Amino acid sequence: MTRPLLERDRELTTLVDAAREAVRGIGSVVLLHGEAGIGKSSLVSAIRSELPDGTRMLVGSCDPLSTPRTLGPFRDLTDAVGPRLAQALQSGERDQVMDALLAELRQPPPSALVIEDVHWADEATVDTLRFLVRRIAQLPVVLLLTYRDDELSRDQPLTQLLGDASHAEQVHHLSPQRLTGPAVRQLVAGSSLDADEVFALSDGNPYFVSELVASAVGSNVPPTVVDAVLGRLRRLSPAHQDIVELLAVVPSSIDRQLLDALVSDHSATAAAEQRGLLTVPCNPDTWSSAMSSLDEPSLTPFRWPVASSSTHGCWPRWKGLTLGGGFKGTRPPLLPPTPAGSSITPPKRAT
Repeated sequence: MTRPLLERDRELTTLVDAAREAVRGIGSVVLLHGEAGIGKSSLVSAIRSELPDGTRMLVGSCDPLSTPRTLGPFRDLTDAVGPRLAQALQSGERDQVMDALLAELRQPPPSALVIEDVHWADEATVDTLRFLVRRIAQLPVVLLLTYRDDELSRDQPLTQLLGDASHAEQVHHLSPQRLTGPAVRQLVAGSSLDADEVFALSDGNPYFVSELVASAVGSNVPPTVVDAVLGRLRRLSPAHQDIVELLAVVPSSIDRQLLDALVSDHSATAAAEQRGLLTVPCNPDTWSSAMSSLDEPSLTPFRWPVASSSTHGCWPRWKGLTLGGGFKGTRPPLLPPTPAGSSITPPKRAT
């Protein structure tokens, strides 16, 4: 679904200015990062029509494969580049690819080179990007890298690339924020939904907002949202999945005492936070001291209320009875009573 691009003027201005500098022969790196659904790909699409005349746009994507494609995002460019780079990519020989890529980007026209989802990049892609970043200032190129900063770990090759990029002569960091209440009301306008309810359920995540609006005639959290949440959940180990599913039983905000009663292995919460499912305020080992300074110590486990509903709502019935039975009365309705005319309710549980 195509949605209006709201509250992204600053990001678009930075991208356009960087593209104009590339026309003058001054290259730069733009790091566009944020959680899934925050609108990184929407910004990439929007910049296409804003580029200076004569600027070409090259887009390659990394994929969440068990074994990533070697140089996958650069192979996506094969049909849009010259024969030397195309042949080098076909051979897969890394040195040839780097040299041919550099020669390709030195030639006119100026380029906007976009590599999406570099958190999934293979090592050869990361090495090639590091090579390019170190030379970017002398190229008529704006190199736009998008990634999910909530899925980074210390052992990922991408962390080395980000370190190199931070020392580039021209580097811009863009971190789009979640939508505000007024922006959500603008997106919901014309539907039968209550804007405050949509905002509470999505917490301003643009993807969730758009999917909720698109499914306004339905009675469940949209299947696309459920699939997106469960896709993240299933990348955890079975033991960690069980713990996250258990947290879905309780209200969206829980205190440390209840958390300790439910979860003995805090590595599960750390893994779920890395997958973008939970929001943890600090290192579990330091929760006690951090929480002691608060009048009402609490933890917000699920990053978006809709994630909790998607997880809890897709259990087999026996699991809901086994786990949920021990917490009667602890899980409130997903949201306050639904206003008349609205149609968002929690998903039906699987049987």
